[in-house]
Amino acid sequence: MSVPTTFSLALSNETATAHLMADLALLIGPGDVITLSGDLGAGKTSAARAMIQYLADDAIEVPSPTFTLAQAYDLPPFPLLHADLYRINDPAELEEIGLSPLPEGTVVLIEWPERAAGALPQDRIDIALSHRPALGSTARAAEITGYGKAAAQVARLKALREFLDAAGYIEAKRLRMPGDASIRSYARLIRDDGVVILMNFRGAPTGKRSMTESHTARRCIWRRMSSPGSRSTTACARAASRRPPSITPTSMPDS
Repeated sequence: MSVPTTFSLALSNETATAHLMADLALLIGPGDVITLSGDLGAGKTSAARAMIQYLADDAIEVPSPTFTLAQAYDLPPFPLLHADLYRINDPAELEEIGLSPLPEGTVVLIEWPERAAGALPQDRIDIALSHRPALGSTARAAEITGYGKAAAQVARLKALREFLDAAGYIEAKRLRMPGDASIRSYARLIRDDGVVILMNFRGAPTGKRSMTESHTARRCIWRRMSSPGSRSTTACARAASRRPPSITPTSMPDS
């Protein structure tokens, strides 16, 4: 089993939490499990709601599953199950709410995972939220850990956040875009000075070559210039498995 990957960050308000969950949404797919832990009022449901609404492409209502225990959503990219284990007294009860076994082909968000710690899958992403009153009433700290196969996803999330920060888009509004293939995902990043496109390119499946070298990831920001006949510009960060990402401005013909 791989060594867990962990990183921490400060979230100044609910908008910052929503940005984090949107960035994570770029990197997940059917079968992934994400747990949200923290004290009462730490922002677990708000974080889950932010991800669900981002993936839904509209402002759907996302109630807390505290009383229903589990709420299913048929979202454009994949089905998602949002569960709250606060009222679970025994891991054996997970079968009654559709979490044992975990549903296939579905992303699962779990609040209060410590109520059934022994039943959690080895491959998962844990997000631990805590209050940071010194930074403001809505400020939170997030510690994100990837276990098993999810360790690589968390490492990629950290690299993506660093890339966006260096490019000046860490506070930009995110809007999901449909992907064009299973190895790519896209988001629109919106600032007052315009809109750019973020492309997350995970590389080819195992055993295949891609446009980038094997074990290499690429994140690109693509800004289409407004003047006719101009060239679109792309800022890319290439993150090889053993070196930190760097930002390289490049250009590509308009299409």
